[in-house]
Amino acid sequence: MRRFSLVVLVIAAFSACHPPQWTTPVRAPFTEDPLEPSRPREASSPRIPAVPAAPFGSVAARLERFERATLVELKSLAGTIRVERRGREVVSSDGQRGSVITIGSATTGGVAIGDRLYRGSILILPHAQGGLSVINHVPMEDYVRGVVASELAIWSASPALLESQAIAARSYAEAQLRGRPGKHSRTFLSDSTLDQAYAGEYQPGKSEGAQKVAARLRRAVETTRDILLVVNGRVLDARFHASCGGRTASFESVFDEIDPGGMTPVRCDACAKSAADDSTGSTPASANVTWKWTAEPEQLNSLARQLGLGTRLRSLFPVRRDNTGRWLEVRLVGDRTGHNLDTTELRRLLGFNNLKSTWIIGTRPAPGNPINGSLTFAGRGRGHGVGFCQTGARELSERGLSAPQILKTYFPTATLSRVSSRSALLPASDS
Repeated sequence: MRRFSLVVLVIAAFSACHPPQWTTPVRAPFTEDPLEPSRPREASSPRIPAVPAAPFGSVAARLERFERATLVELKSLAGTIRVERRGREVVSSDGQRGSVITIGSATTGGVAIGDRLYRGSILILPHAQGGLSVINHVPMEDYVRGVVASELAIWSASPALLESQAIAARSYAEAQLRGRPGKHSRTFLSDSTLDQAYAGEYQPGKSEGAQKVAARLRRAVETTRDILLVVNGRVLDARFHASCGGRTASFESVFDEIDPGGMTPVRCDACAKSAADDSTGSTPASANVTWKWTAEPEQLNSLARQLGLGTRLRSLFPVRRDNTGRWLEVRLVGDRTGHNLDTTELRRLLGFNNLKSTWIIGTRPAPGNPINGSLTFAGRGRGHGVGFCQTGARELSERGLSAPQILKTYFPTATLSRVSSRSALLPASDS
């Protein structure tokens, strides 16, 4: 067994009155139990053969929209390149062929695919189920900048909000890619909300305002470069979501695993206030943390057929809730049989953009009553509700809180540490 140590700079305490200070040096080794990947849907994703690992300090991001594509067209300094699959090999118009081909590098200024620009390099390889897979090997800080631009409305985001989101995104990526003993580390992250939204390099318009936004984004990521959330010596698998609705959710209830530490539920006064404002009609619908959605009869009956319940869905009601009232498990009854289902899975089947969270505060008809037509859900919050609440964080930043103060609100037991060397982020032991 070989042991590796990590030198980190522990960030100044989450001060109630001072801006972030990223300079206090302290030695703190990471433990031999870094956090495991825990996205329950990742296990069912199509497997990609032999994805080359990204270099230290980089992320391999799987570009979901090109999964199983028959042809990919890219533009780099070398010109336009067309890539397709022939048998078990990948062949490009610039003469490359093999099990994996690479377009661009960290020094070429990026590769464009459609309307998106990707820093680093693009790897294209055969997909196990036919067609192609496309992977972007991108330096970590470029990746974080792309995530922040995809996850937040950055035009109206303050520096503190941008900085706190950058730290959370970087921490999630590091924790997921490292794995932990007894669990497999991950070779790549999805560019979708299966992991973190990532659309490549943010490309601003030419206006003065757009250029200022881009500069603010770059400063926020650079200011927080290499800074991670750490709990008990481990990189925190920091989860985040659009809106908690007033209280964040339990990690165990959403991801069906033991909380790795650092993501216990907390009250979010900022989001609770927004929910209260929704009820008075004082906020625009686009900013609401409460929501309603109606499932039409055909959607419900299709769900019943998909689950083998019969041809019609006759009733739906919760059988297990958490202490906030979020539905953890539901009972669906069709005209032939009934079935219990995890509410996160119900959201997936009905559409995450339709059933916006598991915090369902009511239905019409009422839960358990006969469904004779459509079924209307009313709820609060958007997303899974665990960890960092983007709506609440935006409000806190507008009140003048710094990034450390915002992160302390949602990850109260975490500290901030600056990694001095990416190579030190190897697992603490190997064999």
